[in-house]
Amino acid sequence: MKINLDKYNFKFKVINYLIMSGAEQNKFEWRTQSVKGLIRFWFRWAGGSEENEQKIFGGLGEQANASKFKLICSPIKFPTSITDNTQDIYRRLSFGEQYFGYPFRFRSVQREVLKIYNILQISIIFYPAASEKDKKFALSSLWMAVNLGNFGTRARRGFGSLICIEEEPVNPYNILFVNKESNERRNWYQVNLRHIQNIFKSQLNFEVYLINKKLDEIGRIYKEYRIREYSTPDRKIFGLPIKGQSGLKPERFASQFIIKPLDKNNCLIVLNTNPILPKEWKNMGKNYFLKEIRGFINELNPTKIYP
Repeated sequence: MKINLDKYNFKFKVINYLIMSGAEQNKFEWRTQSVKGLIRFWFRWAGGSEENEQKIFGGLGEQANASKFKLICSPIKFPTSITDNTQDIYRRLSFGEQYFGYPFRFRSVQREVLKIYNILQISIIFYPAASEKDKKFALSSLWMAVNLGNFGTRARRGFGSLICIEEEPVNPYNILFVNKESNERRNWYQVNLRHIQNIFKSQLNFEVYLINKKLDEIGRIYKEYRIREYSTPDRKIFGLPIKGQSGLKPERFASQFIIKPLDKNNCLIVLNTNPILPKEWKNMGKNYFLKEIRGFINELNPTKIYP
């Protein structure tokens, strides 16, 4: 007997350089495992429970279960000269973008870079065991991954940004993937985030700001702000490692805010309001940590759109 599976197809346009690879580090690969990992990451960042995470995405251990959906990632359209290596890209970046993409300058492995305007596809197929609740959680997490975050190397600093240009069929859960009125971004984001908040049944664990500045300008302000306001060790608030400070503990700490380019002139910043701080930073309370990062965001004259 043939089983009908719910399947949703999404097409995305690359709007900033995307770097992603698999076993062959020098080759671009639109990796299903990496994309699914980011969807799961956004479920956690939003405040999804561990129980629901295991149920929807799958898990390990005695109570393990299989994922409730299958993900297929594929390229759709590659224009001429689809790739370039990171060091060549770095030389063409503006000053502020170079600050965010600084590691590209020193990559020992030459890596292919997917240029802007390429078209990528994600298909999500739900198995019969998936409940309506499971589907809402998975689709809303995919929405957040695409519309609040980026993909690949240096994703938290603006690289690997995508926008959805086509959804087929349109999902029945009022999660709007395609923004048909780009000049109404604020309202579009607020409507979707309120709806996702209702799915999660609580306020989401992040703040979202609209920044009417280019990624280059944000990078310039970010560099100047860090140097002006903080001694070198104290810059750990913005993420580790820090060049020349290998003795800092922990050795690595991911930045708790993400910069999402929307086009050439506008970006979002998403700030995690429930960070798990390293034990070595026990003297730094969460409120102090958030206050310091909000200080930088306020330098950008932001418009807060959530909550």
